[in-house]
Parts: sequence; C-alpha cells; structure tokens
Amino acid sequence: MSVTGETATKLRLLGARATGRRATRAAIAGLCFAALTSVGEEARADHAECGAAYVAAQKLMREGKLRGARKQLIQCAKDCLPEVERDCTTWLTEVGSSMPTVVIVALDGQGNELGDAVVEIDGERRADSLDGHALEVDPGKRRLKLTRQGTVHEVELTIVQGEKNRRVELHFPEVNPALPKGEPGTPQRPPPVPAQDAGLPQEAWLAGGVSLTSLLGAAYFWFAAESLRQDLLDRGCAPGCPEQDRESIRDRRLIGDVLLGVGVVSAGVFGYFWLSDSGPAAAPTRDGAWAGWRGRF
Repeated sequence: MSVTGETATKLRLLGARATGRRATRAAIAGLCFAALTSVGEEARADHAECGAAYVAAQKLMREGKLRGARKQLIQCAKDCLPEVERDCTTWLTEVGSSMPTVVIVALDGQGNELGDAVVEIDGERRADSLDGHALEVDPGKRRLKLTRQGTVHEVELTIVQGEKNRRVELHFPEVNPALPKGEPGTPQRPPPVPAQDAGLPQEAWLAGGVSLTSLLGAAYFWFAAESLRQDLLDRGCAPGCPEQDRESIRDRRLIGDVLLGVGVVSAGVFGYFWLSDSGPAAAPTRDGAWAGWRGRF
C-alpha cells in the first residue's frame, strides 16, 4: 500500500503530537512524585522534631527545669500526632501552675526602691531594670545578682516549686545612706507609747474574793449565834439552859471568828497587790514628759 506525500506528512504530525502529550504527562507525573516525596520528607522531619521535643520535655520536667520544658512542650503541642499533642497540652498546663515566680526589689540605705538595676539569675541576664513585674524561675537553689552602676549585690535563694510572686529584697546601703541619729534631716520617729496597764494579777482578785466571802460568812455565823442566844433568853432558861444549846452558840461564834481572821488576811493580800500596782508614773511625750501618780480607786 503506497502512502502519498500528504498522508505521510499528516502521520508525522500526529506522531509528534502524541509524543509531545506523552512527554508532558511524564513531566507532570515526575513533578507530582517529587512534590509528594518532598512533602513526605517534610512530614517525617516534623514528626521527628515533635518526638524529640516530646522526649526532651519529659526529661526537663523530671530535672525541675520548667522553663526549658515549657519551650519543648509548646513545640510538641502543635502540628504533631493527636496523642502527642494531647499529652504536651496537659503537661504545659501543669508546668505553668508549678512555675515559681519572684518579684525582685532593690532598696537604698533609707529604704527607698531603686529601679536601675540589672538582674541576673544563675548567670543568665533576665532584666535590664526593676519594674515590679514577676520573673519566672526554676525551682531549687538559685543565685540572684543585681548590678547597679558597677555595684554588685548577690544572694542565694531556695525557690519552692509552685511559689508565686515571692518578694526578694536586696539592699544597696551605700546609696543614700541612712542619716545618723540626731543629725538634721533625720526622720523623727513617733514617741514610744507607754505600755498598757495589764491590771491586777489573778492572785489579787482571788484574795479579794476569799476576803469578801469570809467576811460575809463570819457575819452569818455571828448573827446565827446571837439569834440562838436571844432565843434562849426569851425561853427564860438562863443561866441553866441546856449545855447542847450553849455549845452550839460557842461553835457558831468560833466559826465566825475563824472566818473573820481569814477575811482580814485575804484583805491584806489584796491590799498589797493594789498598792504594788500604784505609784509614781512617767512617760515621754513629743514636747517633754509627763509625770503623775498611778493608782486604783
């Protein structure tokens, strides 16, 4: 079968077009494969980073390095496997509640606050000035250093896990030194307040109660003895009244005498305490002093 020149030309054109389409499809397939391979490599790299952050965060938490652990947890709490993200999110909340914070204050010699001090904790520069904001710090033994105009003051702290807003003061006594007492400009302190009178001791009130009770008892028995004597006189048995009645009168008078003695002694004890709590008194005032006599009435 013979092919004319026109037909051959058409066949060659169709073949070229088919070859071009196959080349285009192959190029597109190659690009898609390369893209998928790249995405797979990036996904594997992301998963590897998440896994490394997941492991590192647990290690740092066990060591009490909460600030470093939080950085790792933030990384593994996003764009990771759901199980990993869930654990990291939970641990991130726990680390935030356990993270201690301190509020560092610098004071001069007169107790005024200083703000121009650089803060370093364990050799790490944490703040260029003091503005009253709390700083996060890992629990454990920590070395705090404040530097102000070339002057350095340091202190060692024991930071407790979960402790929030702990106030830490460092003093710079060489700045605005406190004025010696008596010099002009020295802040005047208010005069001391005299101690409040504590009152009579408990023993005094006990003695007073015994005295009052004894005197009332003595009066009662004397009255009873006198009433019985008067009754015998009214009966007309004197001087031959029964011996039992006469002994009853003597017993009541004796009891009354004993109670009188107890009452007098107790009254003396109460008077001693009362006089001991009385006497001259004095106290300083702003313009001098006062003096007087203290007593109870």
